[in-house]
Order: sequence, then C-alpha cells, then structure tokens
Amino acid sequence: MDVSYIIAIWFLLLQCRLSLGECHCSVKSQCNLHQTTCESGCEAGFTGSRCQYENLLLGHILDPFYRRLVDGNMTNCFTYHRDIYARDITSADRVNTLRIRYAAGRKCGCKELELCKTQCPDGCRGGYMGPLCKYKYPVFSKVHLKNGNKKLTATEDKSEPGLLLYTFEPNKVTDIRLPLIGYVCEVELSYECSVGYYEDGQDCTQCGAGCNGGCDGPNGHCTCKTGWTGTRCKNCEGGYYMDRGDCVECGAGCDWGTCNANTGTCICRPGWRVPGCAILCPPGIYGEHCRLNCSAGCVNQTCDRVDGTCDVCLPGWNMAKCDNKVLMQTSGSCLPPFFLWSSITTIVTVGAAVLRPAILV
Repeated sequence: MDVSYIIAIWFLLLQCRLSLGECHCSVKSQCNLHQTTCESGCEAGFTGSRCQYENLLLGHILDPFYRRLVDGNMTNCFTYHRDIYARDITSADRVNTLRIRYAAGRKCGCKELELCKTQCPDGCRGGYMGPLCKYKYPVFSKVHLKNGNKKLTATEDKSEPGLLLYTFEPNKVTDIRLPLIGYVCEVELSYECSVGYYEDGQDCTQCGAGCNGGCDGPNGHCTCKTGWTGTRCKNCEGGYYMDRGDCVECGAGCDWGTCNANTGTCICRPGWRVPGCAILCPPGIYGEHCRLNCSAGCVNQTCDRVDGTCDVCLPGWNMAKCDNKVLMQTSGSCLPPFFLWSSITTIVTVGAAVLRPAILV
C-alpha cells in the first residue's frame, strides 16, 4: 500500500480524535466517531457529552467518605451536612467549571400542597424547583475557590433542576472548600468550553457566527440562521453577502438573485438602481440604472419601471410607450383646411361659369 495513503489515513484519524476529544465512556463501543454521547455514562472521574472532560477532583477529596462524590455514579447519592475539602489540585492549569449534581427529593415543594400529585400552577416554595417542585438545591454558605493565596470569584447558576453550576475565568484552582448541606450525587471540577464555544483539540473555539442557539461541543456543528451555510455556519449562502459580521440578503434587483459575497455589489436588472440594486426607479423613470424618462404622452408621465410602457396614453399619442404623436383632426370634417378651401374655390368658379348670361351678337 502506498505510504502516502497510510500517512493520510493516520492524519485524518488524528484530526478526528483531536476535534472530538478523548472519550471515556464506561462502554467503549460508544466511543466510536459516529456517536456524540455516552449513553451508558462515564468512567469514574470524567464528565461531558462524550466523557471527554476530566473531573479534576478525582483523587483530591480529603475525606474518604466523600470520595463517592467523584465516582461518576449519579445513582450513588447521599445527604451531606459538612464542608468538603479538595486540596493540592495540580493536574491542570486551566479550570473554569464546577458542577454540583443533586437528586430530586420525595417531598413536593408546590405552594399548594394538595396539587402535588398533578401540577404546581402557583409555582414552587422557596428553595424548590423542577417538575412537581421536587428538586431542592443544596445549601451553600459560600463556595471557596483558590489559586494559591488568590481567591477566585464564581458565578452561580441555579436555573437547571438537579444542577448547581459555578463558572469562572479559566484559572488554576489549587484548593476548594464546599460548605455543603443537601442530597448530593456528584461534584465535578473541569475545564469546559463556555456556551457559544466548542472544543477543538485542547482549545475552545467560538461557534460560527451563523449558528442558531450555540453549537455541538465535540465538533462545532450547528443549525444555521437564515442566510448562513456550512456545517459550522461560518459562510453566507447564495443570495446573501457578508456585511459587518452578518449575512445580508442581496438586493431584490440583483440579476439572477446573486451578488458579490463580500461587497454585495451586483448587476442591476432594469427598473432598479444602486446602491446594491435594492432601490426601485422613482415614478417617471425607467430602464437600466433608471436613466430613461417616461414619455410625455403617458398619463401623469408615469410608466412601467422596467420597459417604459404606459397603461393609458394622453389624447394625440399612441404606441406602447405613448411616444408617437398623431395629428389631430378638425371638428366636423375629415379633411385638412387646405383641401376644404380648394373645394370651395372650385365650386364658386364652376357656378360662375354656369350662371354667366349669353352675349347676343
């Protein structure tokens, strides 16, 4: 087999591996390149859609009783009432995400308790959320994140039932203290791509500007907004052009409906003018680039913007564009004045000859 062919295959496989991230599904058959999720769950110490993010807390929880919080088992949940410490975390220079995953309780947190079996139309009591208000998020007095002696500030998000999410600027985290009270299943510390970014090898790359609602983590594929195209929605489709970072539709008057993908310039169809062939000819003007005037014989001197034809001509004008002036006839006669005068002169002359008296000799 050709050596260059083998090298090309190896390179493609390497690129696939880098673009998707290393997979740590608990069932290895789910790690093939055609799947984007690990349906069976992750190996202990990993998280993410393809279990590609390492839980950096693995091996750093000080109390053995709390090490079940990083075993990757979401069914292994317990009630905790004390601080959880993790120290000397040195396995990564960049960390930006802390997740606390917790389970739904048995109690209903509806404001109207008699409606707990069906719905909660009046919402949940304080501290409860989710379907039938059964999720009561763990209570923290404060999350402490440190890089050596430097304290890190995290943003807290409680909007998703069963998850407390803390995000912060990418940094090296060496120590964590979680004053935890609640029924918790898993605690995860990792470096993950933020919303609007996807993992490209070891870095986070921004989703395409044309992505509608973010993109897929492993490869950046997304659903495009109108006017965008490509698997990552980074280019304008036909009939659109790039204008200040957005795909804008070509002018309605562009010939063939297309224009320059970078400038939006195009050849205008008759009846349209620049800029962008997006402006119709004003009344009284027609043709290519709106350079021709409608005929004076058109009613109100208005005509079709494309070919100059008129709906109605003024009296004395004809043809499609009302541009041919015809000679008006005299009232009561179909003959011009010259012929009328000639006829009268002839009649008078003939009459005089008839009436002339005979001369007697």
